Amino acid sequence: MPRFVVIAKDPLIAAEAVAKRLPEGAPAERHYASDLTADAIFTHLGSPDLFSSHKAYHYVDFLDLKLNKREGERFAGLLSRLPEEITLVCSQVLKANTRGEEERVLRREDYRRVAEGAQVDDLRRMSDDMRAQQWRIDRARERYGLVLTSVQMERLYFAAGEQVALVDMELSKLSTLKSADKPQQISDELLESSISLNPVAKFYDLVDAIVEKQEGVQAQLAAWFALEPATFRLISEMGRRLLALLAMQRGERVQPPFLERKLRRVIARWPTPRLARAIRLLAKLEHELKSGLAAGLSTQDAELTALQMFIADLGTAQAT
Repeated sequence: MPRFVVIAKDPLIAAEAVAKRLPEGAPAERHYASDLTADAIFTHLGSPDLFSSHKAYHYVDFLDLKLNKREGERFAGLLSRLPEEITLVCSQVLKANTRGEEERVLRREDYRRVAEGAQVDDLRRMSDDMRAQQWRIDRARERYGLVLTSVQMERLYFAAGEQVALVDMELSKLSTLKSADKPQQISDELLESSISLNPVAKFYDLVDAIVEKQEGVQAQLAAWFALEPATFRLISEMGRRLLALLAMQRGERVQPPFLERKLRRVIARWPTPRLARAIRLLAKLEHELKSGLAAGLSTQDAELTALQMFIADLGTAQAT
C-alpha cells in the first residue's frame, strides 16, 4: 500500500519531493484536487485493472478536495485498503502566515484523513530562515554553477516573491550569462540587472516601497501599474504585510522568517494607532473598488486613482 503525503511551503520543493516518491516506469496521473469528483477518486483507487499493472496518482493540494461527510468516510476507507498495485502521492503547499495557522491546518480532519497511515514528508522547515537560505545558495552552486552571497540570495528571494520556483527561474536565466563552466561569482550589478527585467520583482519592490514609505513611491506605483495593473493583487499583499505587522506587535511570529526580519526593520514606523488606521484605509479601498464607487474615465483609471489616494492617505497615517 504505497501511500505518501508531501507537505511544503513552496511548490518547487513539493514538486521535487513528489517526483522522488512516484515509481519509475509506472504511468503517473497528476490531478488537481479541486477538479476531482468523488466518482473520479473512487475510479482511481477502488481497484487495480484486470492485468494488475502498477499505476500512480498524484493529487495536488489535496486539502482542496470537495467531499461531503459520506464521501469523506468512503475515501478514508479506500485509503486504508489501497491496492498494492496503486501508488498515491498527495501533496499540499501550505500558505500560512504563522506557525500556529500551519498547525491548525494539520489538525483538520481532511488533513488527518489523508495523512494517517501514510508516509509523510514534512518539508515545511525547508523554507525556514537560514536552512532555506543555505539550501538556495547550495542549489545555485550545484545546479547552475553560480556563487551568490547570503545578501544576494536574500535580495533574489524577495524579488521573486518568496517563491523558490521563481528563484530557480532567475538562477537559470543568470546561468546563461556565465563566461566559464566552473562556478562563477555573480556581481551585484549583474544580479540587479537581471532582477530589473522581472515583473514579479517590480511588484515586490513597490510593496516594500509603500511599507517603508520610500521617496518616489507614487512614481513607482505609476510605472508598475502601466506594466501590470493587478490592483487586487497589490491590495492582497499590502493586507498581508499590514496584518503581519499587527501580529508582530502582539508578540506573534510571522512566516517566512525573512519577511519578519524585513518588517522588523520598519515596525517602529507603525505604532498601533497608525497601523490600525492603515488597515481601515486598505479595507475601505477594497470596498470602494469592489462596489464600483471609485471614480475614473475607465476601470483602470479609477483603480490607479484610488491606489494613489490610498498611498497618499497612508503617508498621512505614518506622519509624526
